[in-house]
Amino acid sequence: MKRAVIAASALTAVLTASCSTTSPTAPAAPSRSPTTTGQSPATTRPAATTAAPNGPLPVPPSLEGTQWSSLPTEEPEVALTFDCGANDAAVPAILSALKSGGATATFTLTGVFAQTYPNVAREIAAGGYDIADHTYNHLDMTKMSLSEARAEVVHGAQVIQSITGRNPQPVFRFPYGAWNGQLVQMVNTLGYGSFMWTIDTLGWEGAKPTPTSSGGQTVHTVEARALSALTPGEIVLMHCGSAPDGTTLDADALPAVIQRIKAHGYHFVTLHGFLKSLGSAKPTGSSHKYTPS
Repeated sequence: MKRAVIAASALTAVLTASCSTTSPTAPAAPSRSPTTTGQSPATTRPAATTAAPNGPLPVPPSLEGTQWSSLPTEEPEVALTFDCGANDAAVPAILSALKSGGATATFTLTGVFAQTYPNVAREIAAGGYDIADHTYNHLDMTKMSLSEARAEVVHGAQVIQSITGRNPQPVFRFPYGAWNGQLVQMVNTLGYGSFMWTIDTLGWEGAKPTPTSSGGQTVHTVEARALSALTPGEIVLMHCGSAPDGTTLDADALPAVIQRIKAHGYHFVTLHGFLKSLGSAKPTGSSHKYTPS
């Protein structure tokens, strides 16, 4: 199986009240063409697992100094990710849909979320789902000093691990999707790789306009967006909280999203599980890359 080093054009996203990050316009599906130089022999990894207990893993060289907006694979694999920063309104329905649909997912938690909803955080971890670091307070890290940003990452991880018993390393996601090259290098030195997303379902916008959201989304639009970017290695961004209008469209659409993705012959992986499966093999191939600004 060949690996393609994936990334995409630089993005800066805007968060809404319902979640921990939001996405700009979705990037185009990544290229699967092979590189012309520097390829290593094809590697084979085990089939995706439905649960990936956390543990410290090395950051792949291909993820250092950059970010992934999709996973470097040509296999029919999709990573469902749920940012948890605002509230836990959608979590029960999300966990139910994942269990009934035979799917797995990665939950990116803030330290504040874990402290506010400790039983929910523990339930996610106890279910065998992936846990990732989304900082402590969910602040725009581009608007603070490097030492302050570093403290956000470290404190978030400490709180998450103390509550869930799970080490979030090496999976990290920037709040608001706001980042720069210096911040990427900083999280790398802390033992993290940064993950963006291929598509944001926009469920966090809700159905009705509010002072903080344009609304206009439905269960159908969430489902359609998740399927519109279906490609090997797709990372889907959804959210644990309710939208400003109180709706939980991501959770409502999730059963159909899982069913339709599986109907296309895809299976689900966690970000930790995917990294673990890479081992020390050097990914091969080429695609679009996030270039730190």
